[in-house]
Amino acid sequence: LELYLGGDALRLVSDDRAIVTPDGTVRGKKNLVRSVLQLFGPNTTFASPLEERLYNEEKGKIVVYVTSVQAVRDVYEKSQRVLKIFELLRLKIQVKDIAMDSRFITELEERMPGSSVPQVLVSCINIGGAKRIQE
Repeated sequence: LELYLGGDALRLVSDDRAIVTPDGTVRGKKNLVRSVLQLFGPNTTFASPLEERLYNEEKGKIVVYVTSVQAVRDVYEKSQRVLKIFELLRLKIQVKDIAMDSRFITELEERMPGSSVPQVLVSCINIGGAKRIQE
């Protein structure tokens, strides 16, 4: 597993106890956590005002884009399956039904062009669709 943070590549050693930089020096997990926090810290720049607003609203939340339109049965069933999984896990989620509000379609297209519902985001990081959640 490699992470690219600030131009430096950090490679996690297979036993997950150490981080090795490209020049071979070992760094602790503490430095990895610091690097990731800097990525999402107060100095984070956003591509658009919409992304900044969504980041501030959804920080620390699980957001699920779904549809309630049953015209396309496959998409509807996938959406319901994802919602059921979160219900069974008793997790609090924010549901954005693209059939109920056209703003959610715009958000989804700007965040993930070409993606389809259902989509799950945790703290504004795309986790994936129905197949990924079921795994």
